[in-house]
Amino acid sequence: MLRVLVPGVLALGLATTAAQTQSTALDEATGQPVAWHLSHDGALAKLAYGASNSDDLAFMVTCSAGETDVAIYGDVMPIGVTSQTGSRPFSPDPLSGGEASEENVSLSEVGLGELSRKGRMTVIADERIYQLAATRQERRVVDRFLAYCRTGQA
Repeated sequence: MLRVLVPGVLALGLATTAAQTQSTALDEATGQPVAWHLSHDGALAKLAYGASNSDDLAFMVTCSAGETDVAIYGDVMPIGVTSQTGSRPFSPDPLSGGEASEENVSLSEVGLGELSRKGRMTVIADERIYQLAATRQERRVVDRFLAYCRTGQA
């Protein structure tokens, strides 16, 4: 599904400026509204940007309670994220045939602070820069995720 979603999203995004939010394009590509969602799977918290209750995700970050190292997944990656090995920006995800990426990084490197404060996260996909937006309510969701990762308090 992600192999179909991302090229469609990127094609729609080409008609817009690089700094324009991709929410509308993702809405049209999936046929569903996209937003930031927080869920928990045991001690693992998951913050995802995509269609609700779906595998149609552009980006997801996970952490365990009280951990400052996180795993990030997706077809877009935050600007500035580098591999912990330092050899390349991020590693292809073998489960998606290399279309999506997965990387373990420090929580501070992901860019969630900017998303929480300013309501936007700058990401890169196929060498193009985009911005994912968050409403005030979604920014509170991001704050809850950050608090859980840092302190283990839900």
